[in-house]
Amino acid sequence: MVSNRRKFMTKAFIPLVGILGGGAALNIVQPSQTIRVTAVNVDITTSIGNSVTLFGDDIADTTGIGATVKVGTINNDQYPQAFSDFRVVFAPTSANKPPNKDETLSRINDLYQGKALWLLIKLAGENIAIFAVGYASADALRRNGVKNIKKMLVDSLEKNPIYYNSRLDEKPFGHEAIYIINHLREFLNEHIEGRPNSSQKLFNTLVCGATVCVLILGGNAYQLSNATDTTHKIEGAVRSPINKYLVSNTSTAAADLSDVTENVGDNLIRITDINSDLREAKKAIDANEANEVNTFTLLVTSDSHNLPVVPTTTEAIARASRADAIIGLGDWLNTGKGPEKDALGGLPIGETKFSGYDDILTCVGYDAERNCIKEGAQFPFYGLTGNHDTKDLMEVLNKLGVKDLTKERPDFLPNVFALNDACYVDGNDCGGNYHQNEKVYAEAALVKFKEKYSGKNAVNKPRIGFFASEDAAKVFIGEIDTIIHGGAHVFKAYEKNNSKVISIGSIGKGFPRGAPYANAALLEIASTPGGAIKEIDGYKVALPDRMNVLDCKSLQWDPYQIRTEALAPCFP
Repeated sequence: MVSNRRKFMTKAFIPLVGILGGGAALNIVQPSQTIRVTAVNVDITTSIGNSVTLFGDDIADTTGIGATVKVGTINNDQYPQAFSDFRVVFAPTSANKPPNKDETLSRINDLYQGKALWLLIKLAGENIAIFAVGYASADALRRNGVKNIKKMLVDSLEKNPIYYNSRLDEKPFGHEAIYIINHLREFLNEHIEGRPNSSQKLFNTLVCGATVCVLILGGNAYQLSNATDTTHKIEGAVRSPINKYLVSNTSTAAADLSDVTENVGDNLIRITDINSDLREAKKAIDANEANEVNTFTLLVTSDSHNLPVVPTTTEAIARASRADAIIGLGDWLNTGKGPEKDALGGLPIGETKFSGYDDILTCVGYDAERNCIKEGAQFPFYGLTGNHDTKDLMEVLNKLGVKDLTKERPDFLPNVFALNDACYVDGNDCGGNYHQNEKVYAEAALVKFKEKYSGKNAVNKPRIGFFASEDAAKVFIGEIDTIIHGGAHVFKAYEKNNSKVISIGSIGKGFPRGAPYANAALLEIASTPGGAIKEIDGYKVALPDRMNVLDCKSLQWDPYQIRTEALAPCFP
């Protein structure tokens, strides 16, 4: 017989096995739930632990079950609904005024509070179910295992030769061996029950496991409810990207972001006016050639990614730089969904109407302070499509006055090369092989390029190339004098294999794809008239107009904050 203490320890061991099993199940599965809050995702993942972790830092203590909270950008297919939520969050108040910051955040809370509560309920339910199954599974394994172990031991003892030989007194100490074996068998029968599993027993262990998990979660809830700092930290983490993309430092809400855009535009006008040497670059050309060379200013943008202030900013830069045309190098969209396409023609948020691409107009009259007092026709605008755009996007852009650069050119760019991105979001997303697919696509285009501009036609080889993809642009290094591309979100300029390469950056600041600042480039294009006759491979051919990039300046700014604007040479 054993002591009561030992019996207690034996009984206490049974639920301990279940708890270990439930904990192991939670650690293996790690239940997770995600909620979208306007333009950000909040992901909560639970596992065995004693703290809530946010961005790698412990922000609160828990009892038994911990959580990891992550805040990130929304997925591509979530953008349409995000745009719909923007309209709710920034709708005018009863006084027909834009909501202020507090009202905006209150609406965000009202819009997502029920969804957040349901998320926590689902997450708790998942934890309880997984823990209960792990608890019951561990208990069942214990019972089956103990039953089999007991049977094996008893059978082994009864069939062991030592047992029988000892009974026959064939070996010394026989009686002592019999006593020990019988005592061990008695202990196994008494203390290792090994009862078979049953439906009732399984149900009981599931209920027991669920109860244990509820108690643990209850303890967590009590601790977190008393940790006010935790709520503030999570709220701050969620608000940070919302403030970054929707609520600026100088305005109270996204509906007032147009005010910030206007100030940014004014500063861009001032900066480009001060640096008017772009327009006067032809003065540096020898006087004998000055009458034969025409210069044109080209504004090049890329990767707007549906940032609503882009058209207004583009217009400000184009007017200030006296641009002759604008070229957009792709990634106008994020996912290609309908609301994104609609937003290209303007986006109403609250009482504010953000301009569309068809609203980018020239100015034909200014007052003394350089304010436009008379608007003219639409700016000549040409575009390419990127891997975040749809196959039919160019049809949408055409209706807004943006022409396909692969098919149409400004009059002053009669001979340039242009290549769209190989991938698009509605049928050829290229999966995880984007870079390789883009390279193969560009290499095939390069073969055709070389074939087209060989022999006597070599004189017509374009000196300037526009690309929606950085991967494609790199394939043409050494073949085209000046290569201008989008897709990289960050401005950079370098020379390689006799090619000047210019990465335009992102006029949409990578919204919300992580570009550190917004970018555009101002190019001064020199056009030298052709017509001279030259003999090539026995053929007399007339030389075409020659296109050269005479000058390049990079313009950068923060679309959410004024007085961050700067203009610098692309190649210092």
